[in-house]
Amino acid sequence: MKKTIPLLAVLGSAAAFAVYKLKQEEKKKIMALDQDLLVDETSADEEACEACDCDEEDEEADASKPKEIKVETGEKPVYSHSEYPNVSDEEYDDISHMNEEAIGKLHEQGDVNENERPIQHTVTFKNQEDMENFKNKVVNKGFVVTKGVSDFELTVLHISSIDSIKLMENVLFIADQAYANHGSYKGWQSKISY
Repeated sequence: MKKTIPLLAVLGSAAAFAVYKLKQEEKKKIMALDQDLLVDETSADEEACEACDCDEEDEEADASKPKEIKVETGEKPVYSHSEYPNVSDEEYDDISHMNEEAIGKLHEQGDVNENERPIQHTVTFKNQEDMENFKNKVVNKGFVVTKGVSDFELTVLHISSIDSIKLMENVLFIADQAYANHGSYKGWQSKISY
């Protein structure tokens, strides 16, 4: 009996060690599969971008690039949207058209619009004071603001699905605040979400 207890302890520890080793191997396999999935996801994003046959320099052909909203007519702009008093009717129509076009292109490339993802808006200003005033307004509304590529450029970030109504509200708010502070709204971009 005295010899049986140490023998059982040795066998128990050997069994525990074997189970531990199996669990470690299983974890390694899962990590390898996760890595493969990440690589596949990255490859799929690259393939989707390559498959769209879009020229990176042609902003009209790429839904993920920001598009500048410009109104250049000889007529005095009409402002009839009380919620966005700094957005003219023509700018409103341009923004609406840009959104529909970009959402359609994302959808054509296989995007699942209901999936939430980061959306980046680009705005530019002529001076630091206007840029800071804008920044304070949008940060208080819950947006994240980071420095853009140039000195007076900002990137406004938020996480959202590509819901046309909610997106339009966000774009109009950001554009309205940019125009109120003598800035320009350049457009938005988002990666495709599968």
